[in-house]
Amino acid sequence: MAPFQPKRVAWSLRNSQAIPIILEFYPFIELQNNYFGGTTYLFSKIKTKKSSQIISISNLDFEKTSLPNWSFNPKLIKDTTAFSGNFSYLMDSDEEWGPLYKVSLKEIIKNKSDCIDLSIKAKSTNSFDGAILVVTLEVDGESIYWTSVELETPEVPDILSPEWNTYHVSLRLSDVYLNYSDVEFKTLIWNKGKSQLLIDDFKIELRDGNELVYGVFKKF
Repeated sequence: MAPFQPKRVAWSLRNSQAIPIILEFYPFIELQNNYFGGTTYLFSKIKTKKSSQIISISNLDFEKTSLPNWSFNPKLIKDTTAFSGNFSYLMDSDEEWGPLYKVSLKEIIKNKSDCIDLSIKAKSTNSFDGAILVVTLEVDGESIYWTSVELETPEVPDILSPEWNTYHVSLRLSDVYLNYSDVEFKTLIWNKGKSQLLIDDFKIELRDGNELVYGVFKKF
């Protein structure tokens, strides 16, 4: 018998990377209360009129050979296996840098307190060997913020898709100094060990952040 899963779950979180993981199972934010120093959420499996809008910025699923703001080698799109659809992207020893998404930050956000969530499906043929999903903000070619998550085989595989793993990284813009005329947003896969891996469903999404945190975005 499958374990009981409630239709709604409440959570208070400080770790912003945990939120997109919860959204995998409870894809709607029905309630979000922002405070100075923290946020409480009510997540739901059911969409209602109160649900917060989560905006899809881009979804690279490799069903097409090109997509706006993305750079990748279309010759590495493979139809042998995929997490969804018919195609995935193969990175091997000759491919140190994977698909790159690059855009001016002001084109994809609404407020400086927004959160940008990224996720990717990945499958290794032997070992990920240090491959990482990178997110960076740059001004005139120099990084002002950099974060990443390592692609590694989990100790407990996903029961529903044991061959593919999901990885998340979240960028909370309220943690970044953004008083520049133009900031460039970039994300890519860095295949440091030049291992062989397949990737699919590279998603970038936008959700409302906490405009009260640190007391710098909204006057009381």
